[in-house]
Amino acid sequence: MPSWRQAHHASDYIDPDVTYRNFRSNSITLPSTLKAIKRCAFSCNTMKYIDLPESLKELDCFCFGGCDNLKSIVIPDSVTTIPDSMVWNCESLRAAVFGKSVTKLQNSIFGDYKHLCRNLKELFVLSANPPELDDTYEGYTPKPFTGMNSATTVYVPKESLSLYEPRPEEDRDFWSNERYASSWSFFYDFRPLPDVFAMFEEPQRIVIIEGEQHEISYKLMNLTSTADYRIEWESDNEEIATVEEGVVTAIKPGDANIYIKITSPSGEYVSQPCYVRVWGGPGSGIEEISEEVPESLRDLPDGIYDVNGIRVNREEKDLLPGLYIIIDDNTPRKVLVK
Repeated sequence: MPSWRQAHHASDYIDPDVTYRNFRSNSITLPSTLKAIKRCAFSCNTMKYIDLPESLKELDCFCFGGCDNLKSIVIPDSVTTIPDSMVWNCESLRAAVFGKSVTKLQNSIFGDYKHLCRNLKELFVLSANPPELDDTYEGYTPKPFTGMNSATTVYVPKESLSLYEPRPEEDRDFWSNERYASSWSFFYDFRPLPDVFAMFEEPQRIVIIEGEQHEISYKLMNLTSTADYRIEWESDNEEIATVEEGVVTAIKPGDANIYIKITSPSGEYVSQPCYVRVWGGPGSGIEEISEEVPESLRDLPDGIYDVNGIRVNREEKDLLPGLYIIIDDNTPRKVLVK
């Protein structure tokens, strides 16, 4: 992991020229004094995790754009504005948290019509009052939710549900230029914010060989610091895969969904599914090439890549879905990520 000393130009901000841009690292730890992250500072980074300190005040556009491996992001309570294209084209992003001080939303936070956060399933908004559109755009209505799916589940404070939910009489014409992705009425699945919830820090799909195990990684968010909660795990197909305390055991080939259930004083929270595919070992089309594939490439989104992690635009009709790396003979080879 790079040190802060290697990657900063000032003690209180990160600018676009730091070595973190295009840097290959699974996680990054930032100093507790950090105040600002400038334009494109972390764009195209391979990190899976990043912890933003409470000292942070300002985020600039594209600051995490193109971080294909980023699984979740938590914007601290000290930040008031979510900037343009903050997580543009972060294909692996599964959950995001907006802190309780967020009041302004800028344009295309999650991408555009071609570059999407297609796997984002949950948005947790801690603000009691719905964050409003940034009014600094002259003659243009920002569309902060472009690049999102309107079916994304949005969790908001229970007492504020009526402020976020679209009114029955409100016109929900998503294709109107003035309304599409430009207001909270873009979404229709609003739920009360739980005291305790979890965000998976895994790929959208986990592949396990029959008879093997995999421990699921997740981030637990405890908003009220309560100790009164209970975590339960559940598989919807125990003939294929079972789960106990977050450890999945592959029983036989097939598919299963894994859920986290958390009971707290605010009620029960059920996570979005973590999709598990069990393969039957030899002959399944997966090659064990971990020694040939750099660690930084093993959690790329599904697709075909060269050894530098650059996506190769070619179609292979006979290939099963998955991650393929072209090693040395121009033949895509499927990777088993362990």
